[in-house]
Parts: sequence; structure tokens; C-alpha cells
Amino acid sequence: MKHWRRGDYYSGPREPRWMVSDWRGRRGLWAPPAGYYWMQSGGQYLLMAAATGLIAGVVAATVGSAAPAYPTAPGYVPPY
Repeated sequence: MKHWRRGDYYSGPREPRWMVSDWRGRRGLWAPPAGYYWMQSGGQYLLMAAATGLIAGVVAATVGSAAPAYPTAPGYVPPY
């Protein structure tokens, strides 16, 4: 599993189904600025620029809730 860092460019799937639309219900996430969105990749939440894929922030998915209500990125194995 890749460990993403701020400043990396995300090269995986960027389909709307991987986007985190309920970021308010995820502890550790904050409102994405205009032009950015949260998505989950493996054990990390990534704050990404929609136009370029530049990662502006990374939060461990274990900080969020244990049972996501949306599909997770391929290769994600829940921690429970």
C-alpha cells in the first residue's frame, strides 16, 4: 500500500465514487477549500486538487469512523 504525502500527485482512480462527501462525519477531516475534495486511498484520506491531483493534506483513515458509508478505493482493507 502506498503512503501518500503532502505534495505528491495522486495517480490512482479519481472517480466520484471514491470521493468522501460526508467529511463532516469523519473525525480529523475539515471542509475542503474550493477546487479540492477528500478521497480515501487505502488507509489514508487525501485532500486533493480536483484539477491536478496534487495532494494538499493527508489524514490517517483510522482517525475517521470505522465503517464508511461509501465505497472505498481498491485495495483498502478495513482495520477491523
